Amino acid sequence: MTKAGADIRGEVLLTLAQLRLATPRQLKALLLPHQQDTDYVRRALRNLLDESPALVGRTHRAQQSYWYCTPGGPRRSRLLR
Repeated sequence: MTKAGADIRGEVLLTLAQLRLATPRQLKALLLPHQQDTDYVRRALRNLLDESPALVGRTHRAQQSYWYCTPGGPRRSRLLR
């Protein structure tokens, strides 16, 4: 499995910091609208969680996965701008 590029991880983190809570499908629609599936976004989210668990988190509700920035995430996302 290849890692999602740093660019998409940065975009995902910036978007989560603005939205506060989003599903992989919502992130894909905003960031990669021409992509057929959510695999690339899901991989970026998993990589963010694995590499920097202090930046993003995940919760499950109604059989859906929701991702969010932790309190440290918005500070980090500002550095990416």
